[in-house]
Amino acid sequence: MTRMTDSWKKRTVLFSACIFMVILAAVSYSRSLRVHGHLFRSGGGWGYDIVYKGKTLIHQPFMPALPGNVPFPDRRSARAIAGQVASNIRAGESPAVSAEEVRKLMPETLR
Repeated sequence: MTRMTDSWKKRTVLFSACIFMVILAAVSYSRSLRVHGHLFRSGGGWGYDIVYKGKTLIHQPFMPALPGNVPFPDRRSARAIAGQVASNIRAGESPAVSAEEVRKLMPETLR
């Protein structure tokens, strides 16, 4: 029977720790991808869905928090707000965005 050397033990522990960190990073990354925005055409403009594990959580055909039922004028604007909503959900916060947040994320569109 051979004894494990201290050097071999250290390498084994280091290798195990590295594998654990890679797995932890992969799980964290895949969880962040589960909540995402999906853009779609809506009434002459754009809207978005917030999707979690393949199911639609939020269907937003119009700009939220602003008066009227006005679709987003372009994909970039819809993507910016959908990204903020998805980020809020990932952080465990309310998905709602205020009119101020909408204006801040798409200022040139609302002039």
